[in-house]
Amino acid sequence: MAEGVANSTVLQQDGKIIAAGTKSKRKGSDVFVLRLNQDGSPDIGFASKGRVVTSIGLKAEARGLALGPAGEILIAGLVAGNGSGTAFLIAQYQSDSPARSQ
Repeated sequence: MAEGVANSTVLQQDGKIIAAGTKSKRKGSDVFVLRLNQDGSPDIGFASKGRVVTSIGLKAEARGLALGPAGEILIAGLVAGNGSGTAFLIAQYQSDSPARSQ
């Protein structure tokens, strides 16, 4: 993965680690969610090689992370476009698949 910063982490009941953050790109940034096994290795059963990167607007930042009652992964943050100002970002990911809704 290119340069990125995990801004929030949470531990699932099965001991797997979820991290959400911001990944730099040539122009702006994207949101990423990463799931690690208990030993710190990527959980290849999650998304693509244990991570999913979501492009939303020109600049997106994940600031918070939580697990829902059914195990879904919820992130909150900010998103900005080309001169359109800044808006709140809420995205949901299923623990067994990539992004479901944004």
